[in-house]
Amino acid sequence: MDSMTLYIREGSKKNLCCKVDINPAPISTRLVNGSEALFVKHNVQNICYQFDKVSRYDQGNYTCIAENEIGSASTTISLKVKFPPDIHIHYKNFTIHDDLRKIDCKPEGFPVNYTYGVWEHESEFNEHIRYLNSTENGTLILPKVTEASDGYQDSGNYICKATNGVPNKHHFQQGKAFIVSNGPPVFVIQNSAIQYGAKGNQITMRLYILSYSKIYCNVIRAADPKIGVVNEENKFIRSAKVVDMFHGKNVTVNGMELLFELGKGEQKHFQVYNITVCNEFGNKTYSVDLVSTGW
Repeated sequence: MDSMTLYIREGSKKNLCCKVDINPAPISTRLVNGSEALFVKHNVQNICYQFDKVSRYDQGNYTCIAENEIGSASTTISLKVKFPPDIHIHYKNFTIHDDLRKIDCKPEGFPVNYTYGVWEHESEFNEHIRYLNSTENGTLILPKVTEASDGYQDSGNYICKATNGVPNKHHFQQGKAFIVSNGPPVFVIQNSAIQYGAKGNQITMRLYILSYSKIYCNVIRAADPKIGVVNEENKFIRSAKVVDMFHGKNVTVNGMELLFELGKGEQKHFQVYNITVCNEFGNKTYSVDLVSTGW
């Protein structure tokens, strides 16, 4: 064989050849990969094994062994296959109680010298939110939030890009993971603090919330104590796509729609309502002024 170490790019076509200089002529010539015999030829001095498409799984040591009536000789070549990295992201979901929030980018390719691009943060519907710089080893440490209650805005898809100089369709390869930053429920910007109804018509108030944890209470209370708390049978909650602002960008997220049916509109219904929702991390209250449009 021509050299002791051979570097080749994945997907290439390659022959590994044994050229035997031996006298008397060899009785057998074998090519083995570890303990596996790839083939055996008899009474020939030159043999070749063809890789139609080299794979990363072909990497290893290949040994040519020639034997004649006097004895045997061998030589080994180490086949190193270059391939672009598969990108894996190591993480755990965050909560408002976490001081250090980091995400690790772990490329696996050959060679193992990696260059990292900037991280991208997207919504769960792949809308761009921001770019973030990582450490030299690809670790992303999320910036501290000014208000802990805004930590939910760190939820979404995180994309790491890295290269080892072996291109595929693109120079940089990428991996993606969806990460949740848990906190109290949020009344998203889609909500209207002033809602309208007509006297004599069915009145339904709609609120939109985001919570990555289970909602275990939702209460609507009128400012007028004569009405007090709206009955449970008149409240409904269902999944919905909602719009909110994450780090200055309007994005779509999977949230919930709360519906409060107040019945046919009467004068007493038109006032301010306080709506409170809660999960394991806390609660939030939102006020709605229900305004009459007349009869």
